[in-house]
Amino acid sequence: MEHKPQPSFFARLVQRFLPPNYQALPPEEQRKIYLTAQFGFFIGVIGLSYSPVYIAFGIPLIGGLTAFTGIGCLASIWFLKRGGSIFVAASCILLFIDFLIVALVYLIDGDKSMIWTFTPIVPVVGILLISRRAGLIWSGIVLAQFAAIWVSGLFGVVYQNILPIGFLPYFPILVVPTTTIILVMVALFFERNREIGRAHV
Repeated sequence: MEHKPQPSFFARLVQRFLPPNYQALPPEEQRKIYLTAQFGFFIGVIGLSYSPVYIAFGIPLIGGLTAFTGIGCLASIWFLKRGGSIFVAASCILLFIDFLIVALVYLIDGDKSMIWTFTPIVPVVGILLISRRAGLIWSGIVLAQFAAIWVSGLFGVVYQNILPIGFLPYFPILVVPTTTIILVMVALFFERNREIGRAHV
């Protein structure tokens, strides 16, 4: 007798954020809801995990902003569980991420900040969670934000860097791998959900 494989621990946690009528929804809507829940939960966990690291290094402001983003993403998928629309939940997740990126850019070197590395996450996820149009709109938003801060630097605005000197050598370890992990994970979530969708056709 063939046994159905058990969902992973991560999948079981994500399933707690699915709406009660999830199984009755059309396959494409199921796929987008599950992808949104996966991504929102993943970012929520990352935000809440990184927060104590920043606090331990004496940067409570960034720790608080990171925790706020994590909680906001978890609240967004809780809203999804309560029957909220995919568009609103996914848009809120992107707003929280974008808010964190802009806040960190302002606090860490402004126009010269390494935080700009995170910028592609927002429009790429917008395409996958919502639509191509949403991704293009978010592309315009993040590029406008970058242009505004870059131009302000050209006109002599000097941005601070609140990171302690001792933390600076370790900061790239948090930025570059995290960007790579987030983009790879959302692509894996998308591909896995597409495979499951094809299996049910």
